[in-house]
Amino acid sequence: MELILVQFVEDVSGIRRNLRTLRGYLLSPNEEDRFFARERLRRGYNLVAAWVEGDVLFGPSRFIGYKNISIKTHKELGDQKRLDGKETNPVLNRILGAQILPDDPQWSKVEESFLRLCEKIDIVPVNRDRKYWVLDGLRPRQAGSYSEGALSVHVTTRYERDPAARKACIEAHGTSCIVCGFSFERTYGDHGKGFIHVHHLKPLSQARSGRHTDPIKDLVPVCPNCHYMLHRGDRLLLPEELKQMMTQE
Repeated sequence: MELILVQFVEDVSGIRRNLRTLRGYLLSPNEEDRFFARERLRRGYNLVAAWVEGDVLFGPSRFIGYKNISIKTHKELGDQKRLDGKETNPVLNRILGAQILPDDPQWSKVEESFLRLCEKIDIVPVNRDRKYWVLDGLRPRQAGSYSEGALSVHVTTRYERDPAARKACIEAHGTSCIVCGFSFERTYGDHGKGFIHVHHLKPLSQARSGRHTDPIKDLVPVCPNCHYMLHRGDRLLLPEELKQMMTQE
């Protein structure tokens, strides 16, 4: 196997590029791309945090620290056992300064934002103390507001991708939004038949790893607009709460 040239990120713009790359994988229609991104975040504990184009983005040192990183390059480095945080951590320290540790006043806000992201993409992060490099573009007031960006709207959970769970949910509840009643089939005919988002009622922050999910009790059909509104804000709304907001108008 031919060794590839290892190059490290050189500046903040390179870091932001890598964060956008990881976000692209997270939002990709390709299942393998999404799995790759989710695993990087699930396993990461030395993480870069930044406010980029409307999202609080996170990325682990062993991805963000390499210049122009991609899935292909990351896999090649991994196959050659050359992914090493002992090399990327000093690079990020040089560019961004020291990491924020759990005893730092800002840490809890950044950690809260990371856990909110994990909840939205349906992963349970490793049980380790995390440390963060924070770019200047991330402010404490933004660190807890992950619900505003594109990831909140477009990230698909594993339950949405699980055909059996989705089918059981739809068989029990139908394909009309349980909040507003919108039906894609009624509006768009055959073109909209069977289309609906599936929403998980219990946030992962309240669940244990490996907890069994009942697709009839835990999953409900919602339209994309209501799905966005359920996740918008500091806490996950119940469908009944969102429905009540609609009736008050």
